[in-house]
Amino acid sequence: MKITDINFLVVDVETTGSKKDRDRIIDIGCVVVKNGLVVDKFKSMINPNRHISNLISKITGIKNSMVVDAPYAYEILPDLRKYFELPNAVFVGHAVAFDYSFVNLEFEHAKMPPLNLPTLDTLKLAQRILPDDVKKNVGAMAKYFGFYPVNVHRAFDDALATAYSLIEMLDRLHSDNLIYDYEELMRFQDNKIYSIKQRLKKIEHIKPQFQELPETPGSFNLFDENEALLYSGYAKNLKNKVSNLFAKSKVHSQALPQLIANTRLLKFQKSNSELSAILQSTEDVIVNKPIYNAIPNSANYSFIKITNNEFPAVYRCVKLQNDGADYIGPFSNKFLADDIILKIQKKFRIRKCRNDLAYSQYCLYRDSNECFNPCGKDVSKNLYYEELGQLKQYILNGHESSLINKINKLSSKMKFEAAAFLRNQLYDLKKVEFNPSKALINESLNYVAIVPHSSSLALYLYIIKNGLLTEDILITPETDQSIIYDALNTYDQNKKKATKKADKKEFTKSEISQQQLIKKYLTTKNGDVNRISISNGTNLLDIFEECITLIDNYFVT
Repeated sequence: MKITDINFLVVDVETTGSKKDRDRIIDIGCVVVKNGLVVDKFKSMINPNRHISNLISKITGIKNSMVVDAPYAYEILPDLRKYFELPNAVFVGHAVAFDYSFVNLEFEHAKMPPLNLPTLDTLKLAQRILPDDVKKNVGAMAKYFGFYPVNVHRAFDDALATAYSLIEMLDRLHSDNLIYDYEELMRFQDNKIYSIKQRLKKIEHIKPQFQELPETPGSFNLFDENEALLYSGYAKNLKNKVSNLFAKSKVHSQALPQLIANTRLLKFQKSNSELSAILQSTEDVIVNKPIYNAIPNSANYSFIKITNNEFPAVYRCVKLQNDGADYIGPFSNKFLADDIILKIQKKFRIRKCRNDLAYSQYCLYRDSNECFNPCGKDVSKNLYYEELGQLKQYILNGHESSLINKINKLSSKMKFEAAAFLRNQLYDLKKVEFNPSKALINESLNYVAIVPHSSSLALYLYIIKNGLLTEDILITPETDQSIIYDALNTYDQNKKKATKKADKKEFTKSEISQQQLIKKYLTTKNGDVNRISISNGTNLLDIFEECITLIDNYFVT
């Protein structure tokens, strides 16, 4: 079974303690991940029908007064079970045995059949993937991957942080270990190791090509005896990456020994930066579909969709369709899109269901104040559309104010990394527009990004047009400033030509993949990225001077 076909149910629970004979769940969160995307969520406080100790309250922030009116476990388990009955479901947790056993304990108390699902432990994955100097708890793991939980030790926030970490780890297992099916994933989790036998004899014929590899960023391709492309990869240092790939005598995947055995030809292409190497390798994978690569998921841009029916639904989607709906986006930051969806579900009474209204079918929200209940015909269209209008304004304006307040609070508490993460979200939110139901090139997706080199006193300057990389320059203290000016000037001239031609077009699959990769790459740099927006009418000299100021400050510091 392919990993892309699995419904990963990422679950976290907070309990009154760790003893299964007396303790119960007080908070539960479940996040459904499929094909690299968060597709559904569930969360609920639970009345444990027993006292919460001061120690547990101090750890979780959950007090007895917070659960006294919460539902009992048996009341929420039928809704929760729907997630566990999804096809190809795998129960995921950080130290998964704890969460799995307590969930099953609640099913037992409710006299309901227990779960019988395969489990995946993100703690075990983190121990095999993360560097030794990174702690392996949920907060540290999520921070390493560029996500900062708002409420640590609350079930839903920890489940969401674990879910995003899982997405990043699965992506690494694809690229670094050629793991793309469930069986290989489970073997990796349990650390079963395969030997590459007779390795030197198998690669003797391509060893001379290793001598040509430079110690620079680039992409590389491996071919079989018929020159069919088997695998495309990228590296910060081509010589180290390829040499290490072929030097491994023990691996976690059967695919890697097969790849090495079948390789007869090595080709490489140098790049100015790791980012351009990633883009080149991804393009090779999309075009040539090598058998040892997973095809990138191009549907990662998020939009908030407002459907075109009598009482519109509002939810996140990843594809634009010509269906008469309205779309707000694109959101390149998945954390931001999910956060906005959660906020509007709390603040506005728009229906949460996505399908056509089923007036005869019972709805979880029908008797609550969280929804106007259009399926029960309890609301007028005028009132419903007034709420929709306020919702749109909140997305475009109100959430920005919310982010600014959070940033100021975090900065005052000297939590600068978390504040920088939210500043990146704020930057992305400023580029979001309200658009009709057709794909577009958003002119505000134009900016310069300046990123420190990971291992030397240098900077990368990336020039982005319509979300795509047009120029990447490695900058050292000796770099001539005219190189930067010339690159910006070329960009400016090309942009003017494109504007005259009314250069608005739909994104191709390749462009969407590249845009997402660029955003993902920059997001993982957290607060180390300086962005300079390029809008219509921006003076070229002003952009140049801002770039030079940032560069000078970096090298002086």
